[in-house]
Amino acid sequence: MNIDNALERLANAPLDHADMSQLEATVLRSFAQTTTVIKSQVPIRFGVIAAALVVGVSLGGVATVTAAQNQNNNTGISGAHLAPSALLARTS
Repeated sequence: MNIDNALERLANAPLDHADMSQLEATVLRSFAQTTTVIKSQVPIRFGVIAAALVVGVSLGGVATVTAAQNQNNNTGISGAHLAPSALLARTS
């Protein structure tokens, strides 16, 4: 549907034929349905957020342990194994 055509029809419609008697009830019913849908999705949203947090914390912990195990013990600087000079010096 073209919005320009719809607005033109609305502008040209006579005001005496517009029935607004059920407008408020329809809007309130729509709000009630939207609220019901939103309330029914709350447990799903919390579940998804909790799952994302568990995965993020788990993978972050694994990455931290892996980085700590692979860290060069001679330098004492965190992340020294990722320095450009260390990456260029590797032959394999």
